[in-house]
Amino acid sequence: MTTAHHWPKVQVICNSSVKATHLGIDHDVNSKYGVKDCVPNRIQTARKTVYALMGAGLHGLNGLNPKVSMHLVKIYVLPRLLYGLDSIILSVSDMKLLSVYYTKLLKQIQHLPERTSTSAVYLLLGQIPVEAELHKRMLNFFGNIIRNHGSVERDVAIRQLAVMPRDSNSWFVKIIDLTEQYGLPSPHDLINVPPGKIEWKNIVRKSISSYWIDLLKSDVKSKSSLKFLNVNNITQGKTHNVWDSCGTEPFTSTMASIKAKIMCGTYTLQHDRAKFDRSGGTNSACKLCGKGSEDIKHFLLYCEKLRDIQEHFLNIILVKLYDCVDVEVYNEILSSEDLQLKVIIDCSSFEFLDESIISNIECVSRGYCYRLHQRRASLLQIT
Repeated sequence: MTTAHHWPKVQVICNSSVKATHLGIDHDVNSKYGVKDCVPNRIQTARKTVYALMGAGLHGLNGLNPKVSMHLVKIYVLPRLLYGLDSIILSVSDMKLLSVYYTKLLKQIQHLPERTSTSAVYLLLGQIPVEAELHKRMLNFFGNIIRNHGSVERDVAIRQLAVMPRDSNSWFVKIIDLTEQYGLPSPHDLINVPPGKIEWKNIVRKSISSYWIDLLKSDVKSKSSLKFLNVNNITQGKTHNVWDSCGTEPFTSTMASIKAKIMCGTYTLQHDRAKFDRSGGTNSACKLCGKGSEDIKHFLLYCEKLRDIQEHFLNIILVKLYDCVDVEVYNEILSSEDLQLKVIIDCSSFEFLDESIISNIECVSRGYCYRLHQRRASLLQIT
């Protein structure tokens, strides 16, 4: 008689993973869109890239000209920051994380304080927000899908656009929202007659750039603290004259950073301290000469302790103006404090000046502001 073999019971426990990485994108099952950790990881990667580039001069004070630094950011940092994000939907909080990091990075390479207007930060470098850069990549990705005839992705696009409601979380519904936001042709029409790759990229670039540059300009013009910053001539990719004219010498960029703070209304004087002191215990009077409130007009034109610097540099600027403008215009500038401040802070607002004159005046006014800054700092240390 045979004896039956009794095999030991084995309990199998299958633990399904809540996270997985596919094509460099981290997915999870605990968030609304399934990509909770994706943006923090992308920011960490971008931050490591910035640290690696510091040896090449990618930092604020005493670093490269911010125009060159921005070029490095666009080539090395931005692609790693946005890698894979054009194929997923980000939550509002994720987009805010991206925007805060990118804006802070642009402030750092320009050596501007945290309180600087975001619109001014972007326009000084001729750039658009990271949200716009991501939208650009999403629309270009959609163009690649609809041009790939016979592919599974194109079939999915056709089905999603046909059946998904507008309040769904579909990526293709998000594309519909973006085309409406930027005034582009509807995806339903594009999928039937896909535009060429270069043609579509140019259309997307122009539409998104125009939309955001106009929005940033409107924001700058609405703020009284930015009244001396001229943004009329700025387009995407064209840096402001304050960075355009200072070349590659680190010390010149350091001088220009003082000028940029004055343009953006973030160069702190005694008037500003008194204005934002809620206790009311701060006096706005100039600590150097004791005469009048130390605002930007007093600092650049009237402080008696800075008189020799003011007269020296202002005479050089006025001589340059006299040689290139009509006598009537010259006399008008000479008789107006506001116009003199415009010449010193941002002479590009005068449309009758050509680029060479603007560049020359910018060089002089850059030294003007920096010498005043140095003298003021040294005198305050003594007192």
